[in-house]
Amino acid sequence: MEIADVDGSGTIDPAEFHEFISKLDESATEDSSKTVFDSIDADGDGQLTVAEFGAALFECLKSMKTDEAGV
Repeated sequence: MEIADVDGSGTIDPAEFHEFISKLDESATEDSSKTVFDSIDADGDGQLTVAEFGAALFECLKSMKTDEAGV
């Protein structure tokens, strides 16, 4: 989480999330990052907690593994 939590607040805001996503995908736009952010912000408070961020990463990795397996 620390890699994305630039200001050390313990949560990730939309700007920090976009910065993190942009490092992974240079073609990511702020709008696309915000769409993803909103979909994983489970409580809708505009911040990602460790639990929300971890759950999103888990789902992403699970999806990648499924794609690799051809399922």
